[in-house]
Amino acid sequence: MKKYLLIVICTATFFNTAFSQEKKVPLKDMRDSLSYSIGISMGESLLRTDIDNINQAVFFEALRQKINNEETLWDMSKADSLLVGYIMGKRQAKAEENKAKGEAFLAENAKRDEVYTTPSGLQYEMLKMAEGPRPSLYSTVKCLYRGTTIDGEVFDENWNRENPIEFKVMDMIDGWVEGLQMMPIGAKWKLYIPSDLAYGERGAGRAVGANETLIFEIELLEIVSTDKPE
Repeated sequence: MKKYLLIVICTATFFNTAFSQEKKVPLKDMRDSLSYSIGISMGESLLRTDIDNINQAVFFEALRQKINNEETLWDMSKADSLLVGYIMGKRQAKAEENKAKGEAFLAENAKRDEVYTTPSGLQYEMLKMAEGPRPSLYSTVKCLYRGTTIDGEVFDENWNRENPIEFKVMDMIDGWVEGLQMMPIGAKWKLYIPSDLAYGERGAGRAVGANETLIFEIELLEIVSTDKPE
């Protein structure tokens, strides 16, 4: 996996630099098509890394040495170790930055009169009041929702769907599990979810980074069913 990562980064960077100007690549046969497909795949993999600011002169010299099977300054093991260490270090720094940023946001948000904070650290704001039954941990519910980062970037929503999806309360992130069980049918709340009640250090793909605090606007439409606990 580490060697593949190195190949992806080197090859994709080479093509990105060599063909920085827009060019149409003719695909004359299966060999060309396969080559182009591999290029797309490697380019996508490069986008998923956190490597930037490459010294192109040094990079191309190392690439030339490797292609010509010449002796390189380092072996693959050292190159792998440096690359992985660099990427992990950047990700850790970003995770710590997200954590501090989220904590500062929640501390300031808690000062607002309309925001309530639970013992777990979950914050909620009641946008629309309602009376009625509340779901349990074992309920299946229908909701409309919009998820954003604290910077306001929408990463997930179903607000405009004609048929809201159904899901079990227990299958959601901890902040949702806690918040939904406090909401009566028809209520519309905004949940401010600390990272440890959201996706934590793992994040959620490219949409949600490690240790990000999230905001969800949720309208509880229906309790579809409630299973009996086993």
